[in-house]
Amino acid sequence: MALLSLAVGWYVTGPASAEPVAGTALAEETDALPGFVAGVASEGSRGPLLAKPVAGGAAGAVGGEESATARELQARLLVARVGHGLGRALRRAASQGDFGLAPGRILESLLERRCGLLVRHADGVAFYGERLGLEGKTGAELCRSLLFQRMKEQFSLGEDVTPERLWALLGRVDAEYERLVVRQLESHPGDSALGARERFREARREVLGPELERRLFGLSDDMLRLPERVDALIADASTRGERKLEAWQELLQELEREHGVRLATVVEPLDLARLEWKLREAEGPLDAAQRQAVLERYVGSESARRYLEHQQQQQAMEARLEAFNRERQQGLAEMAAAGLTPEQQRERMPELDRRLFEKYDLR
Repeated sequence: MALLSLAVGWYVTGPASAEPVAGTALAEETDALPGFVAGVASEGSRGPLLAKPVAGGAAGAVGGEESATARELQARLLVARVGHGLGRALRRAASQGDFGLAPGRILESLLERRCGLLVRHADGVAFYGERLGLEGKTGAELCRSLLFQRMKEQFSLGEDVTPERLWALLGRVDAEYERLVVRQLESHPGDSALGARERFREARREVLGPELERRLFGLSDDMLRLPERVDALIADASTRGERKLEAWQELLQELEREHGVRLATVVEPLDLARLEWKLREAEGPLDAAQRQAVLERYVGSESARRYLEHQQQQQAMEARLEAFNRERQQGLAEMAAAGLTPEQQRERMPELDRRLFEKYDLR
C-alpha cells in the first residue's frame, strides 16, 4: 500500500526536483508516464488483478477494503500505462499521410499491437471499468474504449461523436479508399493516382462532414502536403532566400499551433531537416558544417554527428563499390580480348574478385 500510494503521488505531482523540459509540448509533459509508475504497473501485472475483496469479520473487512483499494490502484496504473502507449502511438499515426487514407485499418493495427497487457488482465480492469470511464468486459473492448478516450482528447471530438458512430464512419472511409483508389487504379492502371486520391478526399468529406474531417485528418493532410509547400517556396522567385527560410519556420510554427503538437514528437525530425536542406540548397550548395548545423537543430548534436558519420561511411562504401565494379568489368574485358574462353574466365574470376575485395576493402 505504501508503495502504491507513493506511486500515485509521484504520478500526480511528479518528483519534487523535476524541472520542465524547455520546448516540450504540454501534451507530452502531461501524458508522460514516470518510470517508477510503469514499474509498479509491471509488478502488478505479473499476477491477476482480483475482481472482489474477500470479506471475513471486522478485521477481514478492513483488510478487504485495503486489498480492494490496492487492486483498484493497480488497475488504474495499468490503464494509465496502456493509455500512455496508445496516446503516443495515436499521435504519431495521426501525423502520417496513410492515416487519412485508411484510418480504420491503421487503428485496428494499433489496437492489436498495444492492447496485450490490458487483454491479459481484462477481468480485473473490467471490475473498475465504470470508475475508469471504460466500456466493455473483454480486453479488446476495454482497449477500444480507452483508445476512443485518447482520440476524443486528441481530436477534440464533440459529444455527438460516440464510439459506435466513430468506428462506423472510419469503416466507411476505409471502404471509400478501397473503392475509389485501390480498385480504380487496379482496373484502370492508366488513371492518375493524384486524381483518384482527390476523388477519395471529396468522398471522405461527404462521409464525415468538413469539421470532423479536419479534426481527424488535418494534421495528416498537412504533413502529406508539406513537401509540396516547400517546393512552392523554392519556386517563388519574388521571395529572397532568407525570407524563404523565415517562411519555412513560420509554417512549422503555424502547424504546431493549429494542431497543438510539437512536430518533432510526431514526425521524424530527420524528415524536417531534409526539407530545410532542400530549401537551402535551392540557393546554393551546402558544406558539411552547414548541413550539420541544420540537422543539429532538429535531432541534437550527438544524433547529428552519428547520422553524418554514417552517411560519410555509406558514401565511401558506394564509391569503393563503384570502383570495384568498374575494375572488375575491365578485367573481364581484358580476358575476353586475350582470347580466353568463358570457361577460362570463370576459372580466373575467384582470384580477380579476391584481389579486388582486398584492394577496395569490401570484406
